[in-house]
Amino acid sequence: TLSEIYKHLKFSSYYSLKNNPPQYIDYIRHQLKKSEDKVFQAEADKVWRKILGKVDGVTKFPNDISQAESKPPTEQAVKRHEFSLSSEDLLALKNLAQLNQVTCFTVLFAVFALVVASYTFQKKITLITATNGRDGHPSFDKMIVFFVNLLVQPFEIEANQLFAKYLEQVNEQFLVSQEFQNIPASKILEILGQMGVQGIFSSIAFIY
Repeated sequence: TLSEIYKHLKFSSYYSLKNNPPQYIDYIRHQLKKSEDKVFQAEADKVWRKILGKVDGVTKFPNDISQAESKPPTEQAVKRHEFSLSSEDLLALKNLAQLNQVTCFTVLFAVFALVVASYTFQKKITLITATNGRDGHPSFDKMIVFFVNLLVQPFEIEANQLFAKYLEQVNEQFLVSQEFQNIPASKILEILGQMGVQGIFSSIAFIY
């Protein structure tokens, strides 16, 4: 009760609320701790340089390349297409994911990359995916706050590669990206800038 809390505070004794859920300030402290961890940041820098080293440039559809650069991609006309999976397709998706020991998201993300590659006529493409930004920390799972991280994910499509092996590579890269997602976006842009890649977040068509 409030009177009990006041009594403990008055006599300078330690008091903690029972089952007190983590607050947003706890998340901020967790993030600051990661940002100040030199060992983690050095490893994250190494991992992201390896991942981003596969990026050739900003992926664009052929018609985007021919368009005048007068309007940014965010101002160009787009259409929304909604779809749903049948129960049979959903079951097949789950079975495929289980057979390859990956998630349904990984399968859909990998297939989406193949679709984009076929439309762009490119073997190397770059997509962006949004994660919940909670850093995999279980104490933040039920916190009511809008957490989002955008992860840059390059793909290399090989003609003779088995689909199972392709899924394995996509899944492995995504898991590593999530593990080291606590790296500032400015650092990602800095690494890409050193490679001559600019405007990686400009095309919303490739955010999955």
